[in-house]
Amino acid sequence: MAINLSDNILAQTTKPADAKYGPFSASSLATAKANALSLNIANFRYQGLTVGLVDTSNSPAYVQEWWFKDGIQDYDLEEKTSSSQGGAIEILQTGTSVSTAVSKIDVNSVAGKGLIAQGKPLTTITTNPTGITTDGTYTGLTTTSSGSPTAAAVVSAIVSGGTVSSVTITTAGAGYAAGDTLVVSSAQLAGSTVNLVVTLDAADFSDGSLMPTQISLDTIYDTQLSSTQLSVAVGGVAANTPVSAFAGDSLVDVLNKILFPTQLPRYSAANLSTADNIGTTFEIGSTIAPTVTATANTQDGGAFTEIRIIKTLNGTSTTEFTGIGTPVQTGGITYNPEFGFTSPNAPNERYTSSYTDSIALPAPSGSNTSTSLTFKSTADNSQGQVKLNSAGNNDTRSFGSGVNAPQAASTKTSNTITIAAYYPIFYGSGSTLFTISGVASLISAGNAGTKVITNGGASSISMNFGTATEFHYFAIPAFYADKRSWFVTGLNNGGIGQSTNPPDAFNAGVTAAVSSTGISPGWSSIDYKIYITPSASGLGTNTLIRTALP
Repeated sequence: MAINLSDNILAQTTKPADAKYGPFSASSLATAKANALSLNIANFRYQGLTVGLVDTSNSPAYVQEWWFKDGIQDYDLEEKTSSSQGGAIEILQTGTSVSTAVSKIDVNSVAGKGLIAQGKPLTTITTNPTGITTDGTYTGLTTTSSGSPTAAAVVSAIVSGGTVSSVTITTAGAGYAAGDTLVVSSAQLAGSTVNLVVTLDAADFSDGSLMPTQISLDTIYDTQLSSTQLSVAVGGVAANTPVSAFAGDSLVDVLNKILFPTQLPRYSAANLSTADNIGTTFEIGSTIAPTVTATANTQDGGAFTEIRIIKTLNGTSTTEFTGIGTPVQTGGITYNPEFGFTSPNAPNERYTSSYTDSIALPAPSGSNTSTSLTFKSTADNSQGQVKLNSAGNNDTRSFGSGVNAPQAASTKTSNTITIAAYYPIFYGSGSTLFTISGVASLISAGNAGTKVITNGGASSISMNFGTATEFHYFAIPAFYADKRSWFVTGLNNGGIGQSTNPPDAFNAGVTAAVSSTGISPGWSSIDYKIYITPSASGLGTNTLIRTALP
């Protein structure tokens, strides 16, 4: 049974009370490890138990090993700084592992465990040939040795004034020891008759191996966290990213994901617009000649292959132009450049196609009260090119439309231009009483006071009769609803032909046929309702003629 203690035990000895740690010393680490296994029998081991091993024949070399990761068998005892436990650094030298027991990196040291960022010239040139005929840097120089290397080193040499000023390792080789020589044959040095000999010193080694020009430091992120544990949002790593997403990544990869997330490019779709050079309201029976222009911009799409301008008159469509104009480059496009990369779709190309129509605006069709003429365009463009993401790689998203996809081939449809044609309205004033036939004659002769091209069926139409007290008239196409009231101010208003709602400024409308003048081909014998005042009055400016009663 367990013994309860009221406090810690203070062992006043000069060595640990528990001898499991050692340290265990021997002429090799293998022998020291065997001694540790012999003392620490399996019955008394536990995960986390640590032993110290000393190699007395190597300076000495000292390591710690423990039973931690997999169990407590003999083969489970492993070096405490092993990379399999997370956090150790493995230094590779020309593809060969140099050390997995690096506890720190000292960039100022060239002889101990550390990271060599740049090779240094070898320390001692024992035999330096003279009379080399060509100065400069000699690279790829192969070597032989007085030692017994398992892989031969390769060096570079700088020659100045016919002799070698420095020698640097470029391929480290393996199996060398301090005191060995590196011999470069004279045949590799232009004009030399003597071999170049370098004696290797301890300062020429890093962690037991020759120093190469560069050592790559790459530490794997091998956290002991559960693979399903989720992250918070950090930099480019989204919230709830599992640990498994970083499996196999180096620490550099992890930092790149956090600090420099890959951003995807955006796209601007090709567009098409239609415009004309005339107004939007005309008199029925007049001849117009609009020039209609379709303008297409490629943006991030491909080249346009055809543009079609379509005319619709009173509901019937016809294609008036089919073709394609010569493209003109118009500079940069939206989102260009992104991430420092020029878009493969730049510069934008603009295509324009124009069509000039000549048409006499006909009378409305069916029950319509006005004539409608519209123009729009459609155009075909080819597929655009894929842009680069922030990492400099091609965007791999599927072709489509919108800002988040490389642009697929498509057919574009432009805006619609609408031209409306109406029978005009007429109004005027005079010093004598008007008659219905007299007003009809004035209109047909082109002597009406004012002609306005507008929708006579509007619920309220503004007329400017002036300020004098005179007789007045107005005429509106007969197919519109009767006008029933007039309005200037709240105190100056009344009905039209409504004896129940005096004062009446106008009699009820009377129908008479009138014709147009001054336009080609014009119109004739259209019934108008003509309204006249029975007495002189001063209706003034901005008189509203209404369909509804006040």
